[in-house]
Amino acid sequence: EKDALISQLAEEKETISQLEAEKEKLSQFVVEKEVLISQLEAEKETQTLQLMTEKETISQLTSEKETILQFMAEKETISQLAAEKETLTLQLVTEKETRSQLTAEKETLISQLTTEKETLISQLAAEKETILQLTTEKETISQLTAEKEALI
Repeated sequence: EKDALISQLAEEKETISQLEAEKEKLSQFVVEKEVLISQLEAEKETQTLQLMTEKETISQLTSEKETILQFMAEKETISQLAAEKETLTLQLVTEKETRSQLTAEKETLISQLTTEKETLISQLAAEKETILQLTTEKETISQLTAEKEALI
């Protein structure tokens, strides 16, 4: 009976030894599991930070895109204003040319009118002279007629 107990005790020791080995394996598994969980949490944190960084980058890029779109709209407006300026400049040049032509025509008309005025003044002076001569001759004729009648 003693041998049976020793044999049973040896078997139980072997079973305990196997159970302790399995317990050690399970402990190692738990440690490995905790390490993996810690690594996964670290990766999750890293990916969360990367995602936040990417979201911030997207936000900045969206803002830059809006700025570029505004710049393009302003550039279009500037192009339109430049075209309008060119049109107005051409109109101004045309108006200046027209004014210059009108000024030249005005000067020509003034010159013509001045010449005509001088001609008329000369004609009037000549006619006045003629009238004065005729008046003098009339007076002379009246005197001669008066003298003739006085003699008759």
